[in-house]
Amino acid sequence: MIVSIDIGNGYIKAINSNGSKLHFPSIVQECDIDFDLDSNSEEYLLELNNNKYFIGELAILEQGTRIWSSTKMNEFTDIFIATCLNLLSENENEVDLCLGLPYSYYVEQEKGIHLINQYTNKEFKSIVNNNRKKTKIKSVRVFAQGSGAFFSNMVDIDGYLKNDIINNFSAYFIDIGYRTVDCVQYVFKNNLRLVASSSFSLEDLGIYRVYNFVVQALNMQVGTFWSNLDIEEAVLHNNYILRHGLVGEYNIQKLTQKYQKNLAQLIFSQINSRVPNLQKIENIYLSGGGAPDLFEYFKSEFPNIKLQKNNIFANAEGYLALANM
Repeated sequence: MIVSIDIGNGYIKAINSNGSKLHFPSIVQECDIDFDLDSNSEEYLLELNNNKYFIGELAILEQGTRIWSSTKMNEFTDIFIATCLNLLSENENEVDLCLGLPYSYYVEQEKGIHLINQYTNKEFKSIVNNNRKKTKIKSVRVFAQGSGAFFSNMVDIDGYLKNDIINNFSAYFIDIGYRTVDCVQYVFKNNLRLVASSSFSLEDLGIYRVYNFVVQALNMQVGTFWSNLDIEEAVLHNNYILRHGLVGEYNIQKLTQKYQKNLAQLIFSQINSRVPNLQKIENIYLSGGGAPDLFEYFKSEFPNIKLQKNNIFANAEGYLALANM
């Protein structure tokens, strides 16, 4: 069994060899009360190393927060991996693990050798929603973000080439994450090659910047404290309606779209400065969880750009595809 996990700063995306998936916010909160969940619940309570944690949506309710580090690997990494392995390893006691790093860190950190050393042969004894599992990681493979998205366009999760592969051999991928934007270019001339000069990460230009800008604007206009999570909840789940018990409702759609456009312009100006021939590239794809929010603004700048169909799970599926090739 292979389990592929895209540990994002905003969301965890994971998939196993059978195609079962997980998608939840990268948020953890310690649980210090007597609390249990049914094994069929879509909310997650993890017990690991004699500690209990609320995970994802449940952690948001319990005032949990995201923790970021420059490499995306932090004190929560074991918690996220243990949760995914418990829920996706099915009846297997041993798994092969796939992970990803932002492109720039992947290059700087010798293709994730520290993660390979850290997690190979590591064993997790965990309980998620009363489901007790002991899972050993037999092997670890680490891939670059963006590259996973590219290969998910070419190869299915079982490692077989897709029918329309000929149209995807040479392409540029812009992967809009929560915190980072990863850009990779592949060309095919006799063989497939990554173009290193056009491949890089843009730090702190992810979709969270939109939520930051909206929070700042609202707090100046209304004088009420809002958090990024409040804005995120309104945009993703409440049709842009922001609710407050004292001051009522606000429709933040126009304000949010203003900053989505600003962020898109900032991203493609950064890319244009580093890849001056970008508009000449025939196949350009926008991927990642933030891609749908920014697509229309990129489309006005790059008319030939395409929104990747599996944009949320593209990297996780691509890592799995690469592991099976």
